[in-house]
Parts: sequence; structure tokens; C-alpha cells
Amino acid sequence: MISGIISDSGFGNVINWLYVDLFGKILIVFFLIGLLVFIGVISVRSYLESSNSTYLIDEENRHLYFISGLLIPWFFGSILLIAIQIPEITLYNIIPFLTMLVLIIPALARNKAVYLIELPERRKRPVISLCYIMVMFAFLLIFRIGLMEGISFG
Repeated sequence: MISGIISDSGFGNVINWLYVDLFGKILIVFFLIGLLVFIGVISVRSYLESSNSTYLIDEENRHLYFISGLLIPWFFGSILLIAIQIPEITLYNIIPFLTMLVLIIPALARNKAVYLIELPERRKRPVISLCYIMVMFAFLLIFRIGLMEGISFG
């Protein structure tokens, strides 16, 4: 909804059809951004409790845990989705990636303020399989080549 209101397309057309004036649109955008910030702030505890390692959620390591679990996946996921849409990327398609950052920044800012009950010690290093990354890039390449000319129904 935020991207539709800002770029005046997509779901923003519904707001235009309701004849909401500029001040009303600004109020809606600020309300939605405030809601995203609120959700980002209250989700910190749940995100920490979902960890399977007390080492990662220790107060010294939390910042790295949030960066590796939220910021890096957001960045590379956004780059991947932008790469899929690259010939016809519009402002309407870019704004949702930036609004996701509105959820992540409050969580990064508040991660040291949340205290948790100790979890049982389980040290398990996450492993990123090179096979999965290669399969993802192969599917991306097949997707881009297959849809380069578009889909014709006739």
C-alpha cells in the first residue's frame, strides 16, 4: 500500500478512486510506516527465541545474529528479486524492499534491550550448501531465458 500511494500505481489507485487528498495519503503512509516500526520493535523477542543457539543470542553476539539473520538475507533477496525484474523495474517494485528495511532497523536498534531466559546449550553451526546456491542461480537463469521473449497465447 505504501508503494502504491508513493508511486501512484497499483494499490495506490484504490486510494485515488476514494478521492483521498494529499494530506490523507500522507497520514496513511505515516500510519503504515509507524505500524511497521511497531511490528519491528515487538518482534525482537520472538526472533531471539527462535534461535537454536545460546551463543548467537548472547548479548555480545546479538548484533551479528541480527545482521546475519535479517539484514544480509534482506539485502541479497532484494538484489535477487530486482535482478529478476531488471528490464522493467519501476519505483512501485523497489519501494517494498525499502519498506522491509523499516521492519529491520528497529529490530537492530532494540536487540540489546531484550532479555531472555537462558536456553539449553545447543551448539550447531549453520551450513550453507553450495549446491543449493548453484540450483538457485540455475533456476534464475532458466527463468530469465525462458521469459525473455514473454509468454504468447496465440
